[in-house]
Amino acid sequence: MIARCESESALARALSRAAAAAAVAILAASPQMASAAQASGERSASVSLDFVVRIPVVLKLRSVRQPALLSVSPEDAVRGYVDVDGAIAVEIAFNARQGFRLRLQAVHPVASAVRFRGVATPLHAMVEGDELSVMRLAGDPTVTTLNAGARITLAPGTAPGTYPWPVAVAANAS
Repeated sequence: MIARCESESALARALSRAAAAAAVAILAASPQMASAAQASGERSASVSLDFVVRIPVVLKLRSVRQPALLSVSPEDAVRGYVDVDGAIAVEIAFNARQGFRLRLQAVHPVASAVRFRGVATPLHAMVEGDELSVMRLAGDPTVTTLNAGARITLAPGTAPGTYPWPVAVAANAS
């Protein structure tokens, strides 16, 4: 997945070089065409060429580690939260200059809120979600890995048991 981003960037650079070479060849031929036209008594002509290379924004999110289930023990239910060390690991590949936004959202009623630990900016995933903006420095596509533990605040009245993992992770270009 990530190799594809790097090859797309290399392809874009190769296409850009090929387009520049074609433009130089056309512009180099223009004076010769104009000289031939003048020698035969024809009016001179001019040639111009404009081109644009657009590199599409690439943003790929890959889950490296995320539990499928959340186990709530009787002690967790009484305490009102569950701590999950190393809860998630996601790999984000992107090439957008403006970076991307990472969105975390509580998606199961067992969780009233989720606080992620181990990231530079504190993240709180609630029903309405929370976003983290990640900026990109100039250069080739960037790969960022986010590893975080989580404290999942249980909804009032949550009974001990096993529940679907209550957090969704998404990424959008800024």
